[in-house]
Amino acid sequence: MEIEEEIIIEGIIKKIKLEVEKRKELFEEMKSIYIPEKDIKNSNIYCFLNSNPELTKVSLEYINSFQKKYNIELPTIIIRTLTEVGSGDYLNHNFLDLEGNILKPFVCLEDEFLKCCIEENVSARFIEDEICWNYNFEENKFNDKKIQSIYASLNSNRDKNLTILFDVGGHDSYITLNKENRKELAIFNVAQISNKPFQINGIEHESPYYQYMKGEHVHEGIFRHINTHYWIGILNEIKMMNLKKKF
Repeated sequence: MEIEEEIIIEGIIKKIKLEVEKRKELFEEMKSIYIPEKDIKNSNIYCFLNSNPELTKVSLEYINSFQKKYNIELPTIIIRTLTEVGSGDYLNHNFLDLEGNILKPFVCLEDEFLKCCIEENVSARFIEDEICWNYNFEENKFNDKKIQSIYASLNSNRDKNLTILFDVGGHDSYITLNKENRKELAIFNVAQISNKPFQINGIEHESPYYQYMKGEHVHEGIFRHINTHYWIGILNEIKMMNLKKKF
């Protein structure tokens, strides 16, 4: 990694940590001044204060095993965020599933693979809805026998025939892990924007695909979505609520 990039990442990690600390202080202040009797049951404030904003960190050993298992390499900014800051509402980014595991990457088809699937009469529904999640990273093969046969005919060349996508936090943004622009944010499976059109029996369908979001880098993408101003807004709502008389 170049020195310039190291400096950029270090600066962003510091900013993220500072913003997370601000949010922790805001949350504690909210809880300290909150008067349940003044609130409406199941209000926005109630739901916010009864959420669990805590961050979950993961070890570098776990990340290394995850990368080895899926034969991928996560960007440094994500690795440092997960090990030094964590994943969760204080960050407003969730890189982990409900069990605390890093979100699994998935694949979409490149042109030649898609063309072969169409020629071999793979159903449009399967291409549109299932094939992206049918791939077995550990064995570099597809679970569906017909798709696997087509993949094998293409020499099972993963990086030529597939693009690996990783969800970077629940904001409909992803990164490609086996392409040159692997640190530039992308959108995935957006009809008439990122999908690839194909025809079967004269009917047009769309194969899930991605498109880079120009100028959006994963570094800025993580920091931009912290949205501390929203937390300040909730605090101000509580203060205004406390001024109201109870009827």
